[in-house]
Amino acid sequence: MKYIYYILGFLLIVSVLMGIELKSKKIINKDVAIIINDRIITSDELKSLYENQQPCKQSKEEFINSLITKELLIQESKKLGIDKEESFRSSIQNFYEQSLIKQLIDRKISSTSVTISEEEVNNYVKLMNKKYHVSIFTFNSPEEAEKISFLHGEKRVLLFDDMSEEIKEKIMNLNPGENTLPIRSGDKYIVIRIDKIEELKGITLDEKERENIKNMLIDEKKKNLINDWISSMRAKAKIEIKNVNPVDKIGR
Repeated sequence: MKYIYYILGFLLIVSVLMGIELKSKKIINKDVAIIINDRIITSDELKSLYENQQPCKQSKEEFINSLITKELLIQESKKLGIDKEESFRSSIQNFYEQSLIKQLIDRKISSTSVTISEEEVNNYVKLMNKKYHVSIFTFNSPEEAEKISFLHGEKRVLLFDDMSEEIKEKIMNLNPGENTLPIRSGDKYIVIRIDKIEELKGITLDEKERENIKNMLIDEKKKNLINDWISSMRAKAKIEIKNVNPVDKIGR
């Protein structure tokens, strides 16, 4: 008789466990959106992935097909052990660090108010009507530029609008006779001296062109803020460079 109770009790436990398992399977199956081999993607996960897709918005069908392809490739990569290779680990580390830095910079920019006045736009438009007669001096390092006098430079005539954004920023507030600080150019450094500024016939810009200039000036101001912020961190940090070839310190 005692054995019968044992058997009944065992059957009762098995029935309860099976009921729980079946119930949980129903709950899981209800929430499952996609199964790709052993990978289960829930409805909530699919919704989140779809809403946050980058860089462009796909249709639901296109997105699911892309997601399946990506997951199959990931699974095959893991099967081959690529995820355990050092080159892969290094690329992941680099991606992580770059993403972390981007998040930090984005957060810094969003916490800082950057505006451009109409006067700043007008001043920039005035510069677009100028031709710069300059002398360009080339050096191997910033230190060399500080020691050598600016006597025999390459004579050039530059339209402000044709200059790179970096050059524009460096010379826009300079007067004839003044020169820029050393500017990196490939593996050399250049210093630009303003010899003469020639006024050209004025140009008229429409609202869209002015808005483009305004956005460009905002981006430039943001970049300068970030550069100043990084310089401030470097000034406060304890930095030691040891056992490094002097050439490497200057250059690359």
